[in-house]
Amino acid sequence: MRKYIVNLTDHLIGKNHFDELASVDGERFLDYVTKLLEVAEVREMRPETLGKIMCEFELGDLQVSKQEMQRRIYFSGEGEDMLRHLVSFCLALAIEARLAPEPEADIPPYRRRHHSIV
Repeated sequence: MRKYIVNLTDHLIGKNHFDELASVDGERFLDYVTKLLEVAEVREMRPETLGKIMCEFELGDLQVSKQEMQRRIYFSGEGEDMLRHLVSFCLALAIEARLAPEPEADIPPYRRRHHSIV
């Protein structure tokens, strides 16, 4: 997983406390994270940023079947909306992978950063 995606998912996990929801059922977790990203952070991103995010994913970063991808990604006529939904879903998959990495995958686990006030 490229450093850009690691840094972006670190930021999103920390900001939204997704690590505290990691025990939620996988499908419900993905649905929640996808929808939250789609209406918040991803909604505010420019199409150029969305394209950059998609280009930063590497083979093996997103473990999803073709059927699952087709089931979850919809197209309602607005290309920009579809791109936002696709980026949100892909980021949700990356966040899920960071929170519970497979031993054989090359995905670094998420580590919460504790900040001390001194």
